[in-house]
Amino acid sequence: MIFVHDYNSSLLGVERAVDRFEREEQIRLCKMPLCDANGTLVIIK
Repeated sequence: MIFVHDYNSSLLGVERAVDRFEREEQIRLCKMPLCDANGTLVIIK
């Protein structure tokens, strides 16, 4: 598991970085957002 902080927040660079990684690596990550104050995303493999 990878925890990504600020994925669902006003800091757009975090979400863009994850999207870019998926696009460049031509993969689809299993992403599960958490309902917390920090917009945490969990990536599960």
